[in-house]
Amino acid sequence: MKRAIILGLILLFTACEKDHSPTKPSISTTGTIKIVIADKSVTEASVTDSLNTVNKPAKTARLDQLEVRVLKSDNSVLASKTFAPSNGYFQVSMTVEAHNDLTVLCLGTIGGVVVYCGIDEHVNVQAGKTTTSTITGWNEPFVPEITGISPNPSTDGTYTVYWTQAPNTTIYVLQEAVNDKFGGATTAYTGNSLKYDISDKTSGKYYYRVQASNGFNVTSNWSATDSVVVQQSYTISGTIAAGSGASVTLSGDAYGSQITDGNGGYSFTVAHGGSYTITPSKTNYTISPESQTFNNVTTDITAHFTASSSLNTYTISGTVTGADGVTVTLSGDASDSQVVTTDGGSYSFAVNEGGNYTITPSKFGYTFEPVNQPFNSVTSDQNQNFTASEIPPNTYTITGIVSGADGVTITLSGDKSESIAINDGAAYSFTVDQGGNYTVTPSKTEYTFTPPSKDFTDVTSNLTQDFTASEIPSVQYTLTMAVNQTGWGTTTPSIGSHTYDEGSVVTITASPLFGYIFVNWTGNVADVNSATTTVTMNGNTTVTANFEESSTTPTEITMVSIAAGTFQMGSNGGEDDEKPVHTVTLDYSFEMSVYEITQGQYKSVIGTNPSGSFGVGDYYPVYNLHWYDAITFCNKLSDSAGLERCYNESTGACDFTKNGFRL
Repeated sequence: MKRAIILGLILLFTACEKDHSPTKPSISTTGTIKIVIADKSVTEASVTDSLNTVNKPAKTARLDQLEVRVLKSDNSVLASKTFAPSNGYFQVSMTVEAHNDLTVLCLGTIGGVVVYCGIDEHVNVQAGKTTTSTITGWNEPFVPEITGISPNPSTDGTYTVYWTQAPNTTIYVLQEAVNDKFGGATTAYTGNSLKYDISDKTSGKYYYRVQASNGFNVTSNWSATDSVVVQQSYTISGTIAAGSGASVTLSGDAYGSQITDGNGGYSFTVAHGGSYTITPSKTNYTISPESQTFNNVTTDITAHFTASSSLNTYTISGTVTGADGVTVTLSGDASDSQVVTTDGGSYSFAVNEGGNYTITPSKFGYTFEPVNQPFNSVTSDQNQNFTASEIPPNTYTITGIVSGADGVTITLSGDKSESIAINDGAAYSFTVDQGGNYTVTPSKTEYTFTPPSKDFTDVTSNLTQDFTASEIPSVQYTLTMAVNQTGWGTTTPSIGSHTYDEGSVVTITASPLFGYIFVNWTGNVADVNSATTTVTMNGNTTVTANFEESSTTPTEITMVSIAAGTFQMGSNGGEDDEKPVHTVTLDYSFEMSVYEITQGQYKSVIGTNPSGSFGVGDYYPVYNLHWYDAITFCNKLSDSAGLERCYNESTGACDFTKNGFRL
């Protein structure tokens, strides 16, 4: 112990001496930074300005000046210097205070404007040595350029501005103005993207320019200006009452014509601020109003018209017998009219003078006489009756295969109801009438089907639909087994969580360990007082086996008195060896052990335990012993209690006049 204390003191003393030892003042030293371009393999023609290049022919430098800034790790300036070109090159070398993790920033300027910007980060300068700084991003212009605005022109005030990437740039600023001098300009966007989406602009011309900056307080000049024209458009639309088939013409600042749809509607797209005239027309019709003019359009416009026929009108009519629900259609110069009649019902159409029309009745499953009736150049009322005759329907087959489950029932519903039970992989088949509507549905408990069902509407051919059955996973719950005190006993199933299907009946058992006894169960069990009972799994449940310390010693034998007397023994409804109920008389009283003889009791009397490896413990019943072992135990137990021996251990005979222990 003393040695350990002394060692600790030595360590503490040494540490203190090191912390407080005097140090020499450091001597400030410098190193050299030599600048080169990033890609030495680039051909001379593609290099904007070579830096510190040797053994190359001179060329005229494009830059007026090169500024080099050396920044510390906190971006503060350690040193800066400007260079002029010599013989077409910049010979760049700087002497600076020795530091690690420096940033070398090179700025190429023309007319005082930064047009190229390159950097080299994490440069280490050692005292008395030359460090080469390789500049990246140098061959790309630092000033971004707008590459386009799309779409241009814009018809809805929505468009996107795109620009080029500048090297080592962290932020772009996009300015917007309504003049190319950028008087009153606003900032449209600030960020690191190379495009910006613009919306909600009204008609006019908009100008844009972009500027780049990096994290070293360097900002580029503004890019060249680009512009976009916003020419918003609007809709002139409306309807022409009774004017299906009218031609609607647009004139003025834009021209176009359109035929109205079946409901008499029309629509034109026009430019912002234009002047337009809408004129509808239709042969043999007058239109009210004749036209409408709209000047300096700045919004959507609605204009409605009414068409009136200038011709005489006549009636085509008749009756249809033989079927209800017949559709009678008028085609020709008028094709937008139809009438549904009942059996023996009449139909009627109003038509224009001189028109050509055809009347056609129809209903699925019927033929008509005549099939149809044309009327050409109508000049008077016309009449045509029709007679319907039912066509016997064709029959078709709906068939398919169901895989994945036996005993599936396939049901047909709709115009026909029928069911068929099939096995896994078997085919089903139904015969149906032409034109009917049917639904095929397979079903079986605990299965789902793909598809769940299949509808066949207006059947006109044989049809096939296969189904695949998938078993629905059973619901499972968790049984959690627990004991009131760890080490007092065990359970079956074991302590912990176990999963069972819904409705399962699980047998559980509580087994006390040495020195403990089972008391009862806590939880939803069939019999809380039985060490072996059941749990029905209708939900997640937890049961706890409760044990307590045994109040008896392993060697103590508990006896109970049996009184003399007469009683009924057996059962008429029990096992064969219990029948029948009979009278038993005890002539004298005696005492009997309440429990089976345990291994602990046997060992305390005989000194050995003959039991095997299964169920070993002082509180477990003794087993694996012979009859003579048992009577020897009884005689020795009688000896220890001061009683008379009952057994002759040589012959096994028992003397019932003795007062000792016997089996």
